[in-house]
Amino acid sequence: MKYSSFANMRPTAYLFYSMLHPSDGFQEMKYNKKGSPLLMCAILVLWAAEELFTRIFTDYDLNGYSGADESLFRVAIITFLTFLIAVAANWCFCTLLDGKGRMIDIAVVGAYSLTPYILVRYLIIVISHFTTNSVESFLNYAVMAAILWSFVMIFAGLQVIHEYSAWMTLASLVLTVVGILIIMFIGLIAVQLYQQIITFVSTIIMELQYS
Repeated sequence: MKYSSFANMRPTAYLFYSMLHPSDGFQEMKYNKKGSPLLMCAILVLWAAEELFTRIFTDYDLNGYSGADESLFRVAIITFLTFLIAVAANWCFCTLLDGKGRMIDIAVVGAYSLTPYILVRYLIIVISHFTTNSVESFLNYAVMAAILWSFVMIFAGLQVIHEYSAWMTLASLVLTVVGILIIMFIGLIAVQLYQQIITFVSTIIMELQYS
């Protein structure tokens, strides 16, 4: 089935439409190729910047974190790696479970689904400088609502692109979390092994030089 009612909609307008109508919006992405990889990259950059700004500019009384030692490069690397690992984990498991979504589709759905969370976090950065600790609980509720909104979007998006039932979509999300943990564990082991090898080789070279 083809969906053509939004053929002339700009990528940014389509993004906000997808926020309000996730199922219809992501069906447009699947059948009419309305997803924009360029907009996806822009959202990821905004996410990385938001993570940095939250640490640096959010009022300390509400943030409880000093971001003086944070760097944009470090935060960007962590943000992008987290996103790529999640996309790769979902694609791997869903391929085994006969999912129809391509990796680029999963990435676009994931980035678009982050938009409510990112927007609310930017709003909190601004609001935090004009409020007191008495509204901290309200801001926490706002973040929780944004996370729920993003979850609804990612759930609807993955269900559409993989052509899954609700239960299969939920199972794929659980498996994605498991996959993320496995990849992170393997990555940690690989880094430690690399460090051990470098230390071993350096020790051998030093001994040869002074022997």
